[in-house]
Amino acid sequence: MKTIQEQINSLPRPKKQIEEVLYYLIKRHSINRRQMMLDTGVLNLTARIADLRNKHFLNIDCNYISVKNKFKRKIEFGYWSVTDKQKALNIYKKLQNK
Repeated sequence: MKTIQEQINSLPRPKKQIEEVLYYLIKRHSINRRQMMLDTGVLNLTARIADLRNKHFLNIDCNYISVKNKFKRKIEFGYWSVTDKQKALNIYKKLQNK
């Protein structure tokens, strides 16, 4: 039986946006809106996160980072991550087979 890391390394490429978001959550420690927009073209990351949480019951954590913008106002943005990589892998494989 393959280890989790071997399964992650042999994942097939995503075909849909929800798969792409899950693929990056599995492959990376965390993701954010800007990174996903630049790397994949996914503009509405929060909707795909909500789909994974609500339709597939995947626990996705969000850590908010506070910074000051160029106008010296405090803003927050999120970094999302998944801790249960095995469950995420199972969901990814199920999505690939649809």
